[in-house]
Amino acid sequence: MGKAAVRRADHRFRGYMAYGLSINSEIDLPELETRRHEEACGRADLTISFASVDGPMPSSHELRLVEFSEDRLYFAWNGIGRFVVDRSGAIAVDPLAEVDHDLLSLVILGPVMAGLLNQHGHIVLHGSVIVLPSGDAVAFVGDNGAGKSTLAGAFLKRGFPVGADDVIAIEDAGNGDLWVRAGFPSIKLSREALQELTPLPGSSLPPVPPEAAKLRFRHILPAPPLSRLAHIFVIERGDTPSTRICDASQSLALLLRYAYMLKFGRHLEAASAGSTYFRQCARLAQHVPVSKLIVPHGHDALMPTVDLVHAAVQRAT
Repeated sequence: MGKAAVRRADHRFRGYMAYGLSINSEIDLPELETRRHEEACGRADLTISFASVDGPMPSSHELRLVEFSEDRLYFAWNGIGRFVVDRSGAIAVDPLAEVDHDLLSLVILGPVMAGLLNQHGHIVLHGSVIVLPSGDAVAFVGDNGAGKSTLAGAFLKRGFPVGADDVIAIEDAGNGDLWVRAGFPSIKLSREALQELTPLPGSSLPPVPPEAAKLRFRHILPAPPLSRLAHIFVIERGDTPSTRICDASQSLALLLRYAYMLKFGRHLEAASAGSTYFRQCARLAQHVPVSKLIVPHGHDALMPTVDLVHAAVQRAT
């Protein structure tokens, strides 16, 4: 047994829910919906535990190292540690001795969860999701800093549930409908955005790390477990809020750009996964409208943009 497992051998498992999965975890995951104690003691879809993990670390100039195969996903981060996901529904976590364990939840609920959901057959995008009063879901994707989470926070202020933030899991029903799985009731917002959007329904979690640019906000508006994906908006910055529907080729190119797994880059050839992601994004482009959404800088434009998005979805449907 490795140092990580020995260090936390007395840690109790806690029961959570995320993306429709029941989870038993040795690691505290305060962003997630909790399950009752008696449920947490039983069998779960996913078990997260401390254990020794063998594998290489990234070079000094790399952010992370990933090695994916059909049965095993391996992640390593300098300054954080090693993680392995296998098809049995187990995540092994081997943190470095000096790492703050609160950081582990951010990694697990971001890249590691994205890899697991993809492994289970979901189409995974990098972005945020809100749910309209009709029950339909709207996804926002875009580059880092484009304002995906901030716009989702503006919808939350209007009373719209946030279905997911960062990792979007989509199920293909096979009949043309694509469904978004609710993630967990937490959204990451910049300090400025959180101040501008206050009050929001919920409360902030402690920042991780203490100087983090974004804060975790745990909201109290539950999203449906599954929502039909009605529209995808690609956020870009500009002077005036506007939307423009994309044609099929533009939609496919944009969806490939914001497919979460493509963020991992060089594993694709070894895992023979590139063609799978292409087919998944082609299905999305075929069945879900994709629009460019221009969002001005500054929080004064957020509520007009909420109205614009709502109207654009109604026109498209």
